[in-house]
Order: sequence, then C-alpha cells, then structure tokens
Amino acid sequence: MTTRVVMRLLTMLAAALAVSTPAWAQQGSMAFTGAVLHLDGETSAAGFGLDVAGRVAKSASGIELHVVGDVASNHFSASTDFDASTTTTFMAGVRFTGRASPTTSVFAQFMAGAVTCCGATDRAAAVGGGFDVRFPNTRANFRLQVDVPVEYYPAGVDADGVRYDAGSTAGFRLRIGVSINLGR
Repeated sequence: MTTRVVMRLLTMLAAALAVSTPAWAQQGSMAFTGAVLHLDGETSAAGFGLDVAGRVAKSASGIELHVVGDVASNHFSASTDFDASTTTTFMAGVRFTGRASPTTSVFAQFMAGAVTCCGATDRAAAVGGGFDVRFPNTRANFRLQVDVPVEYYPAGVDADGVRYDAGSTAGFRLRIGVSINLGR
C-alpha cells in the first residue's frame, strides 16, 4: 500500500473514533479543548481539539487502558519565515489512565495518524499526558493536556521550485478545556 492510502485509512479511523461512541466506550470520556496553543519552532497557533476515549481494560490496581481518537486544528499566523496556514491532525492510539485522588485522574497517551497542511497530508505521531479534575456534582472535568506532536514529511519540491529532503518537525501543544465522563 502506498503511504497516501495508509494515511487516508488512519485519518478515517481517527475521525470515526472521534465522532462516535460505540458500546465499549460507555465507560470512557469525550473532551473538547477550546484553547489549544501549539508551538512549532518560531511559530505559534491557536485552535481547538476534540477527542473520544473508550475504556477497553482495567487492572486490579485501577489503571485503565483506553482507545482514543483525536482531531485537532490549529491556525498559524504568518511570520517572517512562514505563511499563515491551518494544520489539522487526525490521530488514534492508546491512553493509560489512573486516579491521583478521588476527584483527579491522570493520563499518558501515544497516538499516530495523519496531519494535513498546505494541501499536503503527511504522517504524524504524538506522545503526551495530562489530568482531569472533576467539577463537583457533575460528569464534567477541567482538563489540562500537553502533547508533543511530530510530523514526518517526504522529500519534495516546494512552491518556489526548491528541493527539500525528507524529515520531521516536533512541536509542543498545550490543550485546556472540558472533558465529559460517559456512562457511569
């Protein structure tokens, strides 16, 4: 299979996970992070993120394994080195969750998928973590999440006809928002 076909399949999987809540996800969560700050080298961006996680296993010690689907979009403003652009990631992966206190849960996650920007779709991966603090008497939580997304791009020629080598770029993404516990 070509890289493009694999990226499209991963994109469809991540989008499906992010917008659906299958039966196994009834003990999961859905999070909307409205204030997303993405730092990538000298540029910064604001945007939004949406993820859905469903629990697939729980250990005797209380650690939970979740499958997670994530969609995030960031708009980068123009700088001296870059034109303005919007980057959207579609990723899926695993999340490990545990309780730090009766009202606070912490999580670590790894996701892989695709990133689209400037008319191109490339591979992407992210490692990160965060915590949820429950609002009293609700299913809602305050969420703080940090991710390190890495984008992998093939060699090619830019719009000015300049050749560039294959490589990767890493960024830093801070997400603040609300998560909702699904199920019980």
